[in-house]
Order: sequence, then structure tokens, then C-alpha cells
Amino acid sequence: MNMISEGVKSLSISLTSQVARIIAALPQIMITVIVMLLSLFYFAKDYDKIGNSIVSYLPRSMAKKAPIIKNDIILVISKYIKSYMLLLLITFSILFSGFLILKVENSFVLAIIISIVDILPIFLKGKAQTILHIFSTVATLAFFAALLYAGSLV
Repeated sequence: MNMISEGVKSLSISLTSQVARIIAALPQIMITVIVMLLSLFYFAKDYDKIGNSIVSYLPRSMAKKAPIIKNDIILVISKYIKSYMLLLLITFSILFSGFLILKVENSFVLAIIISIVDILPIFLKGKAQTILHIFSTVATLAFFAALLYAGSLV
């Protein structure tokens, strides 16, 4: 019994410090998101001007190839996104079928959430990725604890 209380105590201390780190990182995350959204707005607003300005600095031979290169880049990015969506679908399918076999309540929603959390570190960098990793680790531990608890009830 003492070992369990020590484990719970160390887990609560660790969880508290992780939550404090997340809260401390929130202002930086909010500023990053606001700057990113403003940049996105202004880039989208002046997209044609920016594109024409860049092309005007290129030699004529490269300027003629610029639309082809742009289309190739868009094609590669779309294939990249499609491949990760396929990975997301495979992860979801495995999780959903496993949850159905284990008879977990809300298995559809849980499979969606875990699949999305599983794919997010690929797209995120820096502190946001660290926060997500901490969240997913805690969520995974809680999920397995719930499964163990549910298994002990049967």
C-alpha cells in the first residue's frame, strides 16, 4: 500500500510540474498563433504582389519555369498531406477496432482523438510539440489506467 501511495505522490508531483510548464508556455503559444494568423492574412491579401515581385527578380528563363515549379511543389505537398491522412485513417481503424474488441465506451470518439493526437507532433515544432507530447503521455497513462481498472471490474 505504501508503494502505491508513493507512486501516486510522485505522479502528482510530476503532473503538477508538467501543468505548470504548460501554463508558463501559454503566453508564448498565444503570441505565436496571433503573429502566425496576422502573417497568413497579409500574405494571402498580397499574394499576387509577392509572387510578381519574386518573379521579377528571376532571369527570364527561370521566370518561365516558375509556374511549373509552383505546380510541382503544390503537387508534392498535396501528396504529403494525403499520405498522412492515410496514416491517420489506418491509426483510427486499428484503434477503433481494438476499442470495439475491448468494448470500450465512446470508442469512436476516443479513436478519433487519439489518432489526431498521434499525428500532431509531425506538424508541430518546439514548445507546442513538447506540450502535446506531455498531454499525450498523460492521456495515454490515464487511458491504460482506465483499461486496467475496467479489467479489474470484470
